[in-house]
Amino acid sequence: MMDAAETINSTLSMADVARQYGFEPNRGGYIACPFHAEHTPSLKIYDTPGRGWHCYGCGAGGSVIDFVMQLFNIPFTAALVRLSADFGLNICNDRPDPREVLRIKSAALAARRAEEARQADCDDRVERFRGLWLRLKAMCPDDPSRPGLMRTIDAAEQYLQEHPYTKR
Repeated sequence: MMDAAETINSTLSMADVARQYGFEPNRGGYIACPFHAEHTPSLKIYDTPGRGWHCYGCGAGGSVIDFVMQLFNIPFTAALVRLSADFGLNICNDRPDPREVLRIKSAALAARRAEEARQADCDDRVERFRGLWLRLKAMCPDDPSRPGLMRTIDAAEQYLQEHPYTKR
């Protein structure tokens, strides 16, 4: 990626990049800085490739890659890919195949639906268990002569209170 960055910085002038993204430098090579609010242009755009830009208002500055990273709030590699694609440099062919993107999104949707189905199944099982527990508890009032049954009822009650899928 560093070779791509060096190629982009040595090939593209900041003036060309600014124009590509809708900024028109004035005669002095200044534009209104998109990174802070201002009324007079204070961001100097340099015509020479490799020189970049500097804002005298907020102090920001850097290369054409830094400008794109800040302008679109994207990471370094995404800025390289964007500049390469927008200027037809064919340096970074990291754009994913649209069919692969569709396949990944479809797989994610299927996984989400499967998780929702598992969740619904678990909810159904917990509710059936709750129904059985309520019937058992109604049929068996507290009976000290049957401690095993009472422990089972108490364990079921505790499970229902602690289970994350229990509807309350």
